[in-house]
Amino acid sequence: MDKIIERLMKNDSKLKELNVYNIKDAVVKKITESLKVNKTLLVLIFEYCDIGNSGINAIVNTLKVNKTLQKIVFDSDHIGHIRTFEFVEVLKINKTLKSLTISCNNINEADAFELAEILKVNTTLLELDLESNNIKDLGTCVISNALKVNITLQILTLWDNDIGDSGARGIAEMLKVNKTLQKLNIRGNNIGDEGIFEIADALKVNKTLLVLELGCNNIEESGINELVKALKINTTLQEIDLWGHIIRSIKRKEICDALKVNTALYRFDL
Repeated sequence: MDKIIERLMKNDSKLKELNVYNIKDAVVKKITESLKVNKTLLVLIFEYCDIGNSGINAIVNTLKVNKTLQKIVFDSDHIGHIRTFEFVEVLKINKTLKSLTISCNNINEADAFELAEILKVNTTLLELDLESNNIKDLGTCVISNALKVNITLQILTLWDNDIGDSGARGIAEMLKVNKTLQKLNIRGNNIGDEGIFEIADALKVNKTLLVLELGCNNIEESGINELVKALKINTTLQEIDLWGHIIRSIKRKEICDALKVNTALYRFDL
């Protein structure tokens, strides 16, 4: 690790991405100190690290001054809801970070409120990935409300967050007015037909969403029916994922018939 830090301090132009695994706060501090002067690293990934308060504080302080880092990933790092507020606050100051992933970190509904406040004012973040957390319906609605006014976020991942029909309703209301979101991943949740009815209705008016991932939810035949109807009207969606749902052959034919009308869609995963 000392050699890597030395390269960061010397602004090695070949070192664009750094992926660190299973480190603790002491090493986090060394890395972040070097990033205060580094002008070449673009991507920083923490995987299965034991990051505590001092580590998060070091990252926050670095993001206040670093002008080049564009993507940061926290994957299974135990940063949890206790420390999330400290991190998201810095996004009000940082103007270069474009992609933020906080996956498998027990982010909850309260954290969603903090993230939503950032989305209301941040104008540089293009991608937010909250896969495998615990934001549930309330957190989903709060983030969706923020995206009604956000004008920059293009990719949102809420895969595996225990989202049900009321969360889907919040997403649908957002899709009716949002003009920038291009990819939405809500796979692996608990969204049923009621929620899909709402999303399908939103797709009839949404003009910007290109990719919608709905696989491994609880969508049944009536929900599929509404999606098929929406696809006959929507002219912008290019990819849709329904993998993991039981779709009868007769329904597959109806989907094929809808695709004869919809010429924009080129990928439909069943």
